[in-house]
Amino acid sequence: MKIDRKYISAVLLLISLFSGFMLTGCDQEALFWVIAHELPPIGPVVEGHPSQIVEMNDTLYVSNSIAVWEWTRDPIGGSDPVTTTPRWSKMNKQPPGRIRDLAVAGTGLSARLFALADNGTVYYWDDSDSDWKRITNNQPGTVQRIIGAGSYLFAGTLTRTGTYSILSMSVSSTTLAECIPNTGFLRGVVYNNSTYVLGTQGYGVYTSSTGTSFAPDTAFNNSNMRLTIMGLTEFKNDIYIVTRTSYAPYGYLYRYPSTTEIGSGYRFTGAISGWEKSPTERLLLLGIQGAGGSFANGYREIQIGSGGSFSGSFAIPGIEEPSSMESGTGNNSAIRSRAINHLYAMPSSYSSGDDIHRPLIFASTQSGGLWSYRFRNGTAQWNGENNR
Repeated sequence: MKIDRKYISAVLLLISLFSGFMLTGCDQEALFWVIAHELPPIGPVVEGHPSQIVEMNDTLYVSNSIAVWEWTRDPIGGSDPVTTTPRWSKMNKQPPGRIRDLAVAGTGLSARLFALADNGTVYYWDDSDSDWKRITNNQPGTVQRIIGAGSYLFAGTLTRTGTYSILSMSVSSTTLAECIPNTGFLRGVVYNNSTYVLGTQGYGVYTSSTGTSFAPDTAFNNSNMRLTIMGLTEFKNDIYIVTRTSYAPYGYLYRYPSTTEIGSGYRFTGAISGWEKSPTERLLLLGIQGAGGSFANGYREIQIGSGGSFSGSFAIPGIEEPSSMESGTGNNSAIRSRAINHLYAMPSSYSSGDDIHRPLIFASTQSGGLWSYRFRNGTAQWNGENNR
């Protein structure tokens, strides 16, 4: 009997694909167990490639180029803050153009929401204005990214010759000015009530007490493993930094300004957020992107002990307590198939405090829209943020 070579090739391809799934999906969970227990996916309302998630006066904002979306927190107290989760909706007044990034600077009545259009134009909006207004930028280069910290907006620019610079502007101003020339791509900025700490990709860390005049932190500029900053966050007055090495895609974690690193074995995306269920249950959530396998993405978590120090090692969410996900449910597999660019964990006050009603987590995936982990339909689950 003659066997069709195309048939043989098809069978071999199916076998190889199945073997690949078995190898990549067995990270502490059997593939068939995951499939059997996974909840039906629900598509996100905010689709596509969402920006970083920012907060201004108890309202969250995110953009996916098509529109800027808002999510207003209910006042704490009275009704259950989890079962009455607000819904994402488009802002009534949209900035001009296609928006790819958002930032917030200032607090209270002085706070402003900033939007970066695809053409590099920056706009701002605040609670007292109904229209978006344009920021003046007379500096060379096109703005690639915006980040707010303290009372300043920071903008990373790129010229035609491939030179990066960083601009800054007080929240009360309308004109950007150069603060760091000839540096790397802007990766993050945080403010801890006295110092601005700014991270770049390739040029390390800079610090400033003013937001306008920065100096390099030589301790984080003289080592390959510290040179490429991927992300920063401020949590409980402590600053945390994740990096990548120049010679391997592996990341390191620091509690700044200490130069003592914790090797992860993971490739950090730069997504980083502090998470707190109680004063004794605090975690740092870190987005990762694996080199192989659909379950090698998502995020990992590490405990933060007393005084802001690290406790234990990097862990898969939902395996054992303490964790940002309910343990033993298998729901962590949904987010582990997504590479995450940005993470935002709600404050502990936005949780009823029990093991199921944990603080909400929002994740901007690279191409699958905005996802959230929350209590819905009687179960805590990762299934795309939705308003059904």
